[in-house]
This record gives sequence, structure tokens and C-alpha cells, in this order.
Amino acid sequence: MPSQRRTLLLPLLLSLAGVACKAEEVASTPSPPSIDAALANLPSCEPVVDDGRIDLVAGCFDGAICVGMTYDQMREAIGYDAICGRLEEPVDTVECAWDRQVVVQFSDKDADGDPDEDSLAENMQLTNGLEAGTAEGLGVLASTSCFVDLFGAPDSVTWQVVRGEYALVEAIWVGWGLTLIDDDGPPGSLDPDGKVDHIETAGAR
Repeated sequence: MPSQRRTLLLPLLLSLAGVACKAEEVASTPSPPSIDAALANLPSCEPVVDDGRIDLVAGCFDGAICVGMTYDQMREAIGYDAICGRLEEPVDTVECAWDRQVVVQFSDKDADGDPDEDSLAENMQLTNGLEAGTAEGLGVLASTSCFVDLFGAPDSVTWQVVRGEYALVEAIWVGWGLTLIDDDGPPGSLDPDGKVDHIETAGAR
């Protein structure tokens, strides 16, 4: 996924890896012989609610806000304003969050702290314990293995060694426009537990 479409979460995640108290960087240890070998360490699938509020194929939430919409369209659909703030990276970008659970980035080329009127959302992040799921029960806090069962092996992964075992921290499915992050743990540490903490969807391509 292009770097300009990432939230600040991933750079923060990578910086935290160097100070993790329970995890070691994979680069300092033998890597898994294959993605499949590392995926074998994932816990069994435990889905969340299957209310269908999340549509990962279309990149939509609640059937009302979708990737490709403007901020004004999303605000009208949700019914109230998001809390928005400018980002240092990527530049000319503002990040808007509804209830700290649905997070979207828009361009802010005039640097006024508000999304540009014609800016379209390129992705949407679902996070912070959002209680919603796809029709299959895929959502925040669902097991990573549930996503692997449905979408197959990821195109790329990031791993950490946790208590001697390979643990998935990030998985990306390029064709599905899907990124998962499992970074739970106390501040300054990574302690992935096999359950998804952040979902970033751009919709299938």
C-alpha cells in the first residue's frame, strides 16, 4: 500500500519495535522459512459480531461511508463532525476521526486544518475496539487467522519474535486493499496476541 495512504500508526509502530520490552526485531533473528510457516503460529479463528456493518470488499462502514467519498459526504451520512487534525507525515494531510474508531485521511493543501472540499478518502481505518464486523464476523479484535481463512495468505507480513515464537504484527493483502495491525501492549512495547487491533481498508481493486 502506498506510503502516503498510511496513517501515522505504522511509523509509530516501527519506532516502537526498537524499544519493545517483550519483542525482538525479526531482522535480528532467523526469519520464518515462509509466510505459511509463520502463519502456523496464529491462534485459531475467533470472529466478532457478524452484523455486516463492515464491508471490506467495498471499503465501507455502516453502509453509509465508503472509500471514495468526501469529508462532507461522510459527515452528512454519519450525522456529526469528526475531530480532525493535521499530520506531519504525509504532508498536506489531515486525519479525521469519528468517536476515535473510524479514522480517515484527506488532503489539506491550503493548510487550514480542514479537509479540502474535493478531497476523496483513499482508505479508512477501523480501530480502538470498534464493535462491528463483516457478515463473516471479521472486525477489530477478531483473530488474524479469520482473515487468513477468508482472504488467503497475505502478500506481505511483518513479524516480531514474542517469547520465542513468531507473531504477526502487520499483514497486507494488496488486491483486497486490506491491512491488518496487531500491536497491542503497554506504551513503548509490542505484544501481539493474534487479534487485530487496527483494520485499514481501501476496498478491493
